[in-house]
Amino acid sequence: MKQDGTLFTLENDELLVTVARRGAELTRIYDKKADREVLWCAEPSVWNRHAPVLFPFVGKVAGGRYTYRGQEYKMTSHGFARDMEFELVD
Repeated sequence: MKQDGTLFTLENDELLVTVARRGAELTRIYDKKADREVLWCAEPSVWNRHAPVLFPFVGKVAGGRYTYRGQEYKMTSHGFARDMEFELVD
């Protein structure tokens, strides 16, 4: 495992995988045996994201609010996970 502050890289004999701290988004999956990139390259002219984690919802909730067990929460499109900072634990 390698960490550069904003990215985590995990690697073995078959794959190299890079994950962004923000949103725990996969930013690279490289198949070493096939010598090819497997994940979308995030071409800005098309779509500048790779594989965002959409949790707990895909899409929008009515009125931008979600109620759980009587407590109301403001909820952005696609939930909150894609905009959080994550730490690699193990």
